[in-house]
Amino acid sequence: MTSANGQQSMIMMTLSLPGTQEGYFHFSISTAAYEDLTISDNYRWATQDRISYLPATQYLGPGLSTIALKGVIFTELNKDSYFLLDRLRNLASKGKPFVLTSGTGKLHGLYLVESLTDQQSVFFSDGLPRKISFTINLKQFGGEVCQQSTVQVQKKREQLAQPKSGKSNKSS
Repeated sequence: MTSANGQQSMIMMTLSLPGTQEGYFHFSISTAAYEDLTISDNYRWATQDRISYLPATQYLGPGLSTIALKGVIFTELNKDSYFLLDRLRNLASKGKPFVLTSGTGKLHGLYLVESLTDQQSVFFSDGLPRKISFTINLKQFGGEVCQQSTVQVQKKREQLAQPKSGKSNKSS
């Protein structure tokens, strides 16, 4: 896959714990590639029953989005990849939301790992699976904290993306 600037892009998506250097998980062709990406947006409606009339509905606002990633890991390509899902389980067990960023640089916001399922098949003689299919369900982390953290991360990304120069950009 080639990105808009013509460079080879290997990372499909990243989950990263804000404020840590080690708290990240990359989805990529060489590690854990997903084959299916499903995004579900929800919209909240309240319903009130009424006598002799149809129930009344009122829009309450957006709900939490969910993302399902289905993919496969081939351990023949990299035997260390057998432990990748254990690493993600360890990060998810910290109980903190992740910043979700796509390989194109799109910032999706804060998400938590709701569930992780793997299925191992086609084994080597020592019991190591050649193929690990996985499904990861992510749920948007809502609230004011989410909006503030997402804005802070976006500002930091913009600062890092600006070219460094010796001239000051401040106007007098």
